[in-house]
Amino acid sequence: MRCPFCGDLDTQVKDSRPSEDHISIRRRRHCSSCAGRFTTYERVQLRDLYVLKKKNQREIFDRDKLERSIRIAYRSFKFISIKYFSLIFFLEHI
Repeated sequence: MRCPFCGDLDTQVKDSRPSEDHISIRRRRHCSSCAGRFTTYERVQLRDLYVLKKKNQREIFDRDKLERSIRIAYRSFKFISIKYFSLIFFLEHI
């Protein structure tokens, strides 16, 4: 995993546990070069998903694009981030 602070590839996992939503794994990491600490969230991807667009074009499903769109749509509402992840998880598994 690349360090977001210095870009070094030598990082170590210090702590690993299920996240609050129980959908992903939360890992606390430590960079041995700059001593930076950061958190990553990992999800299992079981198969490639495709989105059927207009004119029958197929596009590979992009979870980050879906998350951005939902955040934009709900930006005027007070919406807990765990609900975002739960909604996206639900949409991925329909």
